[in-house]
Amino acid sequence: MQNKFSIIVLTYNSGEYIKKTIESILPNMIDGDELIIIDNNSSDDTISKIQEISIENCSIYKLSKNIGISAGRNLGASLAKHSKLAFIDSDIILEKTSLQNARIKINECDALIGEYYDEGNGLNWQIEMTRELFAKKRKENFDGPITFKKFATFSGGMCVIDKDVFLKAGGYSEKYFGSPCEDINFEFELLKQKRKLLIDKSFVGHHKKKKLTLWGLIKRGIHSGKGVALLIRSSFKHKVIVPFNLQWPRFPLYILLFIILLSIFKPWSLITLAVLTILRWLTIIFSIKKRYSLIRLINFEVLRFIYEFVLLFSLFYHSIFYWPKTENAISNYKIIEVKNGRKS
Repeated sequence: MQNKFSIIVLTYNSGEYIKKTIESILPNMIDGDELIIIDNNSSDDTISKIQEISIENCSIYKLSKNIGISAGRNLGASLAKHSKLAFIDSDIILEKTSLQNARIKINECDALIGEYYDEGNGLNWQIEMTRELFAKKRKENFDGPITFKKFATFSGGMCVIDKDVFLKAGGYSEKYFGSPCEDINFEFELLKQKRKLLIDKSFVGHHKKKKLTLWGLIKRGIHSGKGVALLIRSSFKHKVIVPFNLQWPRFPLYILLFIILLSIFKPWSLITLAVLTILRWLTIIFSIKKRYSLIRLINFEVLRFIYEFVLLFSLFYHSIFYWPKTENAISNYKIIEVKNGRKS
């Protein structure tokens, strides 16, 4: 008998892709599955886009305020009626048989992680370009269970997990409000409890990256720095060194190296930075199918430098000055159930 899933989709201003996301989930559902959509008080047309689709066994909830990714996913889990939870982000497009093997594979482990690949353009895509290159290489070579020594980053946006395991781990930590590190912290908790985590290479999706403005890029660096600072504290608390890999986060060591070399060697540091930049350009040119012009590479390098400088500054600032007041600091909010199905 196949496992029935409670599929949880958290949305926030997801009008651009939410319809495609749901339409990719529907072929993956079987009789008895339920779809739970939690909207974090979107101000765009997310809800109306959802209501354009006729969906059976679907519950839609609109919140009176944005409570964040962690609290939203935790709420979805609390509303789920099945023992297996499938979290799918609102900008993930599943392949047609993504959940088919996952229904069997989840019996072999406590949590199953899917693989998704970033697709997009604009500023967001440019800063993701190098990450995506190394992510694909890592995923091609990765095999077997995840451990502290063989760390792969738990994908909260595309995973299947046993509900009891999820609840015993305390769900996602809500102190990471606005900071994209809640999934790595959650993986720490699962590994600390000696849970078995697996990557399923047939559980595949495509991540549609939204376009970012320059200000959006800077804000992302600030939030990422805050998240990494909190994550480092969690790693010390768990007596684990944070396994910064080439997939995530893009830790800006080359900027730190540049500052150190500048203080010691001065002109040589500029040469070193130039060499590192050229090597990275060559890696991109020879390893990615798309060809990039010199102008686009220079543009990419400038934007990436801005992003990583902000990230580094934010990391140091939040490491020294920022301490979350409570573990879960989400204030009261109202839940409004929305009628699903096609609008009349």
